[in-house]
Amino acid sequence: MGQENDDQHPAGRPDETTLFFSDIERAFSERLKFLQLDSIVCFIVSNDKSDPEIAL
Repeated sequence: MGQENDDQHPAGRPDETTLFFSDIERAFSERLKFLQLDSIVCFIVSNDKSDPEIAL
């Protein structure tokens, strides 16, 4: 059992924990890109002194 998956992973089949954390890492890095964009937008908005209500 499990022989068919060993060919895809030369170092051996990764366990579920490894797969779980690699998925989290991938999702986190994708989210981090969006957070960086959000930070840039917030920075631009907060530097707009014409409307003090917008400043964060």
